Amino acid sequence: MDIYPACAINLNDTESEGLVFPLEGRINDGHFSSSCTGLLVVDRIIGGQWTISIYLYDARFDDCEIKFKFPLYQTFINEKTN
Repeated sequence: MDIYPACAINLNDTESEGLVFPLEGRINDGHFSSSCTGLLVVDRIIGGQWTISIYLYDARFDDCEIKFKFPLYQTFINEKTN
């Protein structure tokens, strides 16, 4: 898949909330390969956590949608040592 526009996302930036990126590429179901389009959605949820959702649509079939939703966890490292 290609993501448009391909860019870095700063999750600490308040402007990064609710980002949607169009996707374009190919999908292979094990037997056939065809064009597909989709969306990559980055959402801030309660508590400052994030989810990344991916929606893919097979161009050959009107009723074919694949959806993935992943939680994104941030790890903060305390650089102070005692």
